[in-house]
Amino acid sequence: MKEKLNDQIKIVFFDIDHTLFDHKNGHFTSSSFKAMEKLHKKGIKFFLCTARPYRSMMWLGPFARFNFDGFICVNGGLINMNGKTIYADFINRDVVRKMIDFANKEKLTLEIMTDQDAYFATPATNIALEFMKTWKETKPILKSYHDENVTSMLLFSTVDNENFLNSLPIYWHRFAKEGIDIYPHDLKKGKGIKIVLDKLGLNKENAMAFGDDLQDISMFLEVKYGIAMGNAKEEVKKRAYYVTKSIDKDGIYHAFKHFKKFFHLF
Repeated sequence: MKEKLNDQIKIVFFDIDHTLFDHKNGHFTSSSFKAMEKLHKKGIKFFLCTARPYRSMMWLGPFARFNFDGFICVNGGLINMNGKTIYADFINRDVVRKMIDFANKEKLTLEIMTDQDAYFATPATNIALEFMKTWKETKPILKSYHDENVTSMLLFSTVDNENFLNSLPIYWHRFAKEGIDIYPHDLKKGKGIKIVLDKLGLNKENAMAFGDDLQDISMFLEVKYGIAMGNAKEEVKKRAYYVTKSIDKDGIYHAFKHFKKFFHLF
């Protein structure tokens, strides 16, 4: 798609990890927030769009740095706008119970994520504790499941559990050697973006999204201006509208400057 002078960007979506939050240096990029504050005052809306579940996203602290207009988390499975949930997908309760029984039997840690919280449904293993340390997360409490609405689960396992997982009506994805994400179905960040745009009466030409990983490609399909970070995977860069500088080189800020005419105010 070619740029048009009458295009106006009215909303921006951000992946968090390695896009807005710099794991190498352990902090959010301050230059991003300074640019966002200027644009926000002029009416541009900003949303987080992350694979992280609610508790993990909130613990990292983005809302302490900036007053986002909403968020899309769990890869599009939970959407909040102006403090209200406008969309949520939940895992069948019987499936949750089967997963807990399986994790207990195999002595694996299972983390339960709800639309408000997260907790360990089975005791924490060393694998789970090391993961929490790596991803800068606090250890969830251990408690029993009481039929809460579950948006996703995380099974900490380095072994092959494919046969059991495939027997359940779920979508699962091994995102790391020690971690398996479990969703009600194949969730996409892009679906969440489309829901938000439809709710606000906006179209692709009004939207921009920043990302670095393969999950972020679906974001680019729902906006005109898909921006890959300089530190993004090569496949993401190939699918992007524009490749900016790396996160540690103020990539978001430089992308805003590059597209300043489409904000009509930078």
